[in-house]
Amino acid sequence: MLWEEKIERLKKHLREDFRIPYVGWAQILSSIEKHFVIENPNFRFHSWDNRLKIKQEVKVILTTNIEVELGKLDPSQYYWMILSTMTPASRNFVYDTKVKGIQILQMHWEKDFYIVEKKYKWLAYFRRGVQETAIFKAGNSATPLDDFP
Repeated sequence: MLWEEKIERLKKHLREDFRIPYVGWAQILSSIEKHFVIENPNFRFHSWDNRLKIKQEVKVILTTNIEVELGKLDPSQYYWMILSTMTPASRNFVYDTKVKGIQILQMHWEKDFYIVEKKYKWLAYFRRGVQETAIFKAGNSATPLDDFP
């Protein structure tokens, strides 16, 4: 099944809990970069993994536990979810969705992804591996994914 078909199915399934910012995606990515990414005019809207401001590792989890970890997010809140294409030649995909949409999307996406709190308080970066996924955050703010003793 093509990616576009999966997205159309998800839109029908989640209805108002999943939106695609067809018009505003460039402004959204620009705002995310302004808040969380070290500026580099050669890399607009991609290659964020090594340019995150105040990048801190939050934890490493089993990749099979990503859905459980995402359950720590507020289910009533909308988030920006950015799916990294990991190639400079193509742009990242941006979605405006609640947690259920994030959980479903990540199951169909085998690459890295980002979740951004919509008031730009925090960004979480999931560096996805086959066995393990490292979760990083950008900035000084706590995320719902932080483990506190």
